[in-house]
Amino acid sequence: MNYRNLTASALAGMVLASVAGAQTIETVATETFEYNAFDGIDGQVGGFGWFQQWYAGGAGYVDGSGLDGVGGAALTDGNNAGAYRSPKTGPWLQTVGAGFNFGGGDGTMWLSFNAQRPAGYDSKYGGLSLHTSFVGEKLFIGSPFESNEWGVAIPGCCDFRIAGSDVTQNTRIVCRIDYQPGDERFRMWLNPAEAHPASGADLDIVVTDHNWNEIRLQSGEGPTANGWLWDDIVIECQDCTPQRLLCDTTSINAFLGGTASLEAYGGVQNEGDLYVFAGSLSGTSPGLPLAPGVLLPLNPDGYTNLCLGSPAASGLSAPIGNLDLDGKAFTTFTLPSLPQLAGNNVSFAFVVFDLASLSIELASNAVSISLL
Repeated sequence: MNYRNLTASALAGMVLASVAGAQTIETVATETFEYNAFDGIDGQVGGFGWFQQWYAGGAGYVDGSGLDGVGGAALTDGNNAGAYRSPKTGPWLQTVGAGFNFGGGDGTMWLSFNAQRPAGYDSKYGGLSLHTSFVGEKLFIGSPFESNEWGVAIPGCCDFRIAGSDVTQNTRIVCRIDYQPGDERFRMWLNPAEAHPASGADLDIVVTDHNWNEIRLQSGEGPTANGWLWDDIVIECQDCTPQRLLCDTTSINAFLGGTASLEAYGGVQNEGDLYVFAGSLSGTSPGLPLAPGVLLPLNPDGYTNLCLGSPAASGLSAPIGNLDLDGKAFTTFTLPSLPQLAGNNVSFAFVVFDLASLSIELASNAVSISLL
């Protein structure tokens, strides 16, 4: 398919295989430890949505037997030595507050992972902790000290356990944290049938008000052999879809001409996918429905067709391309001296397509520039 010959009507005719744009839960970061067996965890850079590599020192290595049925898993085998990594907080404004930390604002975070104390190891605890860098642990999720059960521990307070749970079994742990004024609501499910359960939590408690910017994997205190397995870590944000499209100006002088810079955020989970910019001189409402739940907020007109059919003539420097490793794309709009356009608004938005299926992943918000 010649992507540069797409028209507004062609866009409207493309039907979603799955309506990804309608989802309210977005992936912030993932890690599945698909590294070579026996490699150290320290310095590994796999997964996506992280600020930097793992910092682990001698805290562990990659075990060849993954818990998620694919590849490897992380094995923490140092006594009380942690492996740390920070997810990107950049676009998730609804739940990021002062200090650039998750939990600093409102919003809901989901955290899920596989964990197990494998045969032959006797660690007295093992957990994935929420941390604030250079401050300390804020919430411990896993197996509290000397419990042999799954649960959560609140630093300086107490721990809560799920009676009858067994840490020697490979377990999928799913947690939901609702951040709110004051203390937070924490829920945990063990091996739920759904990725995001709606009810019936195995643990439903109030935890201390907190914020965090990194996770830590750690186990220890085993009398003979410390060790804990970790796999398929997923961090998500609910109902905090970021502003997809930003513009560095709100106006351009149509008599003099000028340039505006546009920054598109398609999501780190869509890195490498195709983006297509479109514009309109006819406003943003009611917009162009592309599929159920997906609306391109542009009223199609001749300029829309110019952007899609002859993008080189649209004034956009990079109207079509691939999202980068951060799920972003950048373009500029350059307007030459066109006094006849004074008094109009030009609006832009973009669409992201999955390259494998050419289904629509999402449509962005619109930004408008006044032509003075």
